[in-house]
Amino acid sequence: VVNNIRGLGEEVKEEVVVQKVLRSLTPKFDPKVSTIEEVKDLKVMLMDELHGILTAYEMSIVDSEPIKKEIDFKTDMKTKEYKTKDNSVAPKIDDDELFASIARKLKVGSGKYK
Repeated sequence: VVNNIRGLGEEVKEEVVVQKVLRSLTPKFDPKVSTIEEVKDLKVMLMDELHGILTAYEMSIVDSEPIKKEIDFKTDMKTKEYKTKDNSVAPKIDDDELFASIARKLKVGSGKYK
């Protein structure tokens, strides 16, 4: 916006540009904006100085955020063996484990209402 105004030949003070940038920042910058407004003299602050301060603050935020890790848990279906009427050994799956296995294989949101 400021470049468009300057392109039309109007003079925009650096102080106005700095104030507009500070107002337009996202809420994650609110603590830093408050600090800048209290400590720094906005009348003499240059846009380059503000850019450097905000870039350093953003880098420190990224470094302090915890890294989110996705962990896949794998479970094995435990089978029990039992003897059939003809004395052969066959695997038997516990009902709870079978239900859990089927539930894991179902796709979330695969119904009419996704």
